[in-house]
Amino acid sequence: MSNRLALRKGIDKPFQFVGLMLSRECHAHCVFCPVSRTNERTHVQTHMSLEIVKKVVDDLLSRGYSGTINFGENGDALCNPLFQEIFLHVAKRLPSSQRVLYSNMMLMAPGIAEFLLTHGLAGLTLNMDGASEQTYRCSKPGLDFDQVS
Repeated sequence: MSNRLALRKGIDKPFQFVGLMLSRECHAHCVFCPVSRTNERTHVQTHMSLEIVKKVVDDLLSRGYSGTINFGENGDALCNPLFQEIFLHVAKRLPSSQRVLYSNMMLMAPGIAEFLLTHGLAGLTLNMDGASEQTYRCSKPGLDFDQVS
């Protein structure tokens, strides 16, 4: 059901998945990524601010949202310098939400992994884009295959 149809029928919870693109920045420089090319040509803000996240969370909270919050999309959320603060804010304000992360894993470190596990990460999608080491290195020239694997 589309959001517009759900709203016309008076359903206040038209969706169960919200994606927060916390960063347009990513170190992968994927050959197919539209974001990395537009970042180079324009001077756009590369990280979502805590203020915007708070506004989205407050709106979701007012609707009783309990679906999934995805930290990811086309940039790597771990590039956002406020990632942990944002994650904690969402976990505190929307405790019944499922919090998931999409990441290319280049910035994943033991401390960040421990933080995520301690604060309720429900799912992790690894953005590898390669069936082999060769295709990985071709599609993500900015990352270190040995570090990520």
